Amino acid sequence: MIKNVSRVMAGIVVALLCLTCKKADVNQGSFPTTSGIILYADNGGNVLKSFGAAPDGNLYFGGYIYNSGNMAAQGFIRKTDMAGKTLWAKTYGGSEDDSFNMVRPTSDGGFICAGATSSYGNGITRKDGIEDAYILKTDANGNLQWQNSFGLQYQDRFMDVVEAPDHGFVAAGSDVDLNTSDGQYEHRAWAVKTDANGAYVYQKEAFVTYYRTEVYGTEFLTDGRIGLAVAQVKSDSVKDQNSYCPALTLFTSNLHGSYGEITYRSFGYCNVNCPYPFVNMLTYADGMVLYCNMYSASGIRSVVVFKVDLTGKVLWEKEFFGEGNASFASVRKDDAGNIIIAGNTQDIHLLNSGWILKIDPSANKLWETHIPAPGCNITAIGSVPVGDHWAIGTNIQQHTNGKESPFYGLLFIDSNGKIVEQKNNR
Repeated sequence: MIKNVSRVMAGIVVALLCLTCKKADVNQGSFPTTSGIILYADNGGNVLKSFGAAPDGNLYFGGYIYNSGNMAAQGFIRKTDMAGKTLWAKTYGGSEDDSFNMVRPTSDGGFICAGATSSYGNGITRKDGIEDAYILKTDANGNLQWQNSFGLQYQDRFMDVVEAPDHGFVAAGSDVDLNTSDGQYEHRAWAVKTDANGAYVYQKEAFVTYYRTEVYGTEFLTDGRIGLAVAQVKSDSVKDQNSYCPALTLFTSNLHGSYGEITYRSFGYCNVNCPYPFVNMLTYADGMVLYCNMYSASGIRSVVVFKVDLTGKVLWEKEFFGEGNASFASVRKDDAGNIIIAGNTQDIHLLNSGWILKIDPSANKLWETHIPAPGCNITAIGSVPVGDHWAIGTNIQQHTNGKESPFYGLLFIDSNGKIVEQKNNR
């Protein structure tokens, strides 16, 4: 990330103004108040990107924070107990900008993190601040075990990472290179396989004939193949450079063998001037469910969910709008195969509330809830079952200023989506 003074100042202003965020009664059916949100904060600003269950049954948070001194970003992991009390919190990276776009638990009890770095790799060697893709492994207590960077000459980043059957890792995102024939920078969907110690094994690019593609989700299928959920630019024409379509490609687990590339253009899948080109996927024995944030020409945001078989053929599709506009940040499966979508929804007053939607494996809605807080925007980042409740990790920001979240937090809802009061015990 190349530093931007206006972004830095906005982050400072937000951190101050968000102190005016009010806790108020939520008049949505019988929903109680939002006063049970447990807040975690660092002075420079916080962006939560991952939230989930740690291997030992506790909770983890991951993302990046801005140092209050020089406003350089660093990746972070925070681990809490199931009530939200901090067990430990650590930051990672060097003197420049380093960020985690995904943090996942690993089979040995530790964590694998993927994102971007300008403290290590080509950017720091050239002293130009341009990012390389970044992968980092910790033990169960957050102690650094190894880190590595990958990339070409220009901006490269990982958006997701999964552990492979051989306990190596597949990290995916995009690499960027200059097309010398037309002078355009090409963003290519890209995946890198490492061994268990982070050493390079193999890499693969996909959809290379298009100007801009990026992997946002990575999952292993039950048959051992790996699927990459891709946001692909609609076409190489100038008018389509901000219009994206969801796409899917499948490889063998070591990335050597390819099973083709599919772009989905029906059902209005392709966004128009979309600032949210996010795509993700979950895998089932009989196929995959893909999720994509849509943005129509009229400015309506929605989440489209569609099921494909193991060859990529569409079986069904559904669309969800929340309170009028909606976008997702994460998806997860419960033990019954039901799906919990976390994100935000916007009402007619243009206020963003946290949004949790639970659907069955055929995308029939089971329940839906939203989490408003006057004076703030809330985005739900992830969900974890806690007994008969759900723990929800959130980003929280003052809604009139800046792009960075000054706080991230934790709240609890019951099995019907109702907010449960919780003692603020960070």
